[in-house]
Amino acid sequence: MTNKIHIFVVLTRYHYKVVLDIIKAYNLYNNIIISTIQIPEDSFYEVVYIEPLNHSIKNLLLESIVRKRKKLLDILYSKLKEYYNIEIFIPHYFNIISNYIANYLFRRFDNVNKVRINIYPDGILSYYPYTLSFKDIFKNYIYKFASILMGMNYKVFYGNIINPFNEVFTIYSYEPKLTCSYGVEVKKIPYSIRNLPLVKENKLLILGSTHTPKNIEMLLYKFIEKEKFHKIFYKKHPAVKEDKLYRRLKKLFPSLQNITNDLFIEDIVYKYKIKTIVSVEFSTALVDLQRIYDKNLFCYANINTPRLKRYKKYFKNIMKAFNIKEI
Repeated sequence: MTNKIHIFVVLTRYHYKVVLDIIKAYNLYNNIIISTIQIPEDSFYEVVYIEPLNHSIKNLLLESIVRKRKKLLDILYSKLKEYYNIEIFIPHYFNIISNYIANYLFRRFDNVNKVRINIYPDGILSYYPYTLSFKDIFKNYIYKFASILMGMNYKVFYGNIINPFNEVFTIYSYEPKLTCSYGVEVKKIPYSIRNLPLVKENKLLILGSTHTPKNIEMLLYKFIEKEKFHKIFYKKHPAVKEDKLYRRLKKLFPSLQNITNDLFIEDIVYKYKIKTIVSVEFSTALVDLQRIYDKNLFCYANINTPRLKRYKKYFKNIMKAFNIKEI
């Protein structure tokens, strides 16, 4: 048997960036990335692309017949029999593909092979104990129904989404001291610090969110009027297709510029020479930017929202550690 293989499940561009950091930091070889996004080919890994699932009834019924995603994974599983050590890396269990791969491999191979499930960062989920809300629990059963049609059985769970079955071996994190460990080992992902370009003008970048808090326009208006920025930019959240907040803010600030490119957030800050950033709702981007640029940015976040209220004490600790202030 060949010694070891590493299986990474990638669902977003952020995940892909984190996975690359882990592969390079720990000098990992023999890597397969199962991805629902298009990523470039590389000598460090093999890519298995799985088309994202459209949860419409029509597509679910078609998938129940064709099951092309299941067939792709079955081909992969047949290759894994030759490996003695199988390391699985997922961002969390609250996704059909990551849930299925972790549970299926763990139960199918664990008696013969040494299978380890590892968690890598999904933004700020590493830093607070997020548990399923009532709405999430309902979505849990939608995932279950969809997965049965797909032939990829999703295992329903309650509580936290990082280690719900107490089977995680290691959690990887950029900031282990702030990370919720759930009783398992936490390993550090090293990162390099970048220098900001020389900035003469105070330019503001507003980061959108999947949830638009009430009164955010008024908060931003007061903040911007007080600071008198030379230029104001806006970047919508990547999961949002149509951003109504941008249109409303454009009426308040006609000079507002919309950034539509697909650069990583740290590259946007560098390219546009941003010095101040405000997040409509607390964003992973603020933590990443302060980490990458050694806390030399002026970052502000809104944490007074119904969605974040129950985790406010954790966010305050995160903000203190990364020099992020409340708007």
